[in-house]
Amino acid sequence: MLGRILYNNLDEDHWKDILGTDLWELQEAKDNIIPALRLSYYHLSSPLRVCFAYCGVFPKGHYFIKDELVCLWMAQCYVKSTHSGSMEDVAQTYFDDLRQRSFFEYCGGGRFKMHDLIHHLALSLSPGECSKIEGGKLSNSLEKVRHLWLEGQAETERLLMPCESNDKLQYLWTLYMIKKGPGSFSGKFLDDVFLSTKHLRVLYLCDDEISELPDSFGSLKFLRYLGISGGQLRRLPETLGNLHYLQTLQVKRARSMEELPKSLKGLVNLRYLKLHRF
Repeated sequence: MLGRILYNNLDEDHWKDILGTDLWELQEAKDNIIPALRLSYYHLSSPLRVCFAYCGVFPKGHYFIKDELVCLWMAQCYVKSTHSGSMEDVAQTYFDDLRQRSFFEYCGGGRFKMHDLIHHLALSLSPGECSKIEGGKLSNSLEKVRHLWLEGQAETERLLMPCESNDKLQYLWTLYMIKKGPGSFSGKFLDDVFLSTKHLRVLYLCDDEISELPDSFGSLKFLRYLGISGGQLRRLPETLGNLHYLQTLQVKRARSMEELPKSLKGLVNLRYLKLHRF
């Protein structure tokens, strides 16, 4: 990564500026690894910085797909169309640039991931904005959290059900809910969460045993990306039609899906509809 910065500008003064930067004084890691990564980050354009920092929402070692990350960036309004290209074109260019700079590494099968040190860098850029609940433990306070990753079921519900916690959910922009273990997220829990996340832009719900979603789902007025993975889900509520800003609707493992809501035709900003049986 650092080699690319030096290679792209062979001017001696530029190299001296790199050597003399204050970033080398950081004590975050041995062998100047983190300062070198930060230096690579600060040489990114402003849009690339924002898009990369968002990737801190993923857990360490998480695999992601290019097209899905492009849609996530679009949902967060990090990408604008230009006179020469659509939002998708611009976002794909951002992705390719980050990959060429080694922020992303290809793992085969269309999947990418971040090296653990790169992931650590992403988390360090906006302290507290990305958090996760895993194994019944919250990685940090919900006070400043904008992007939240949940794994679990009963322990997750215990952490978020109290009213004082739900008041803080209104600041979330991204929410991943990954059910682990037997059982399903309760209807009361989902209802409570949906009514509390007033500014949510991205929602991903993975629960193989869920059969229906509460009508409160339609209260997510600013939602732009909706991903659902549920093998028992039979239908989506008609209140889906209230999500006028929705750009991406993706349903995975939809083997039990009987029909799509008639209100789907009201989604005037929908750009992608993806249904997968498995």
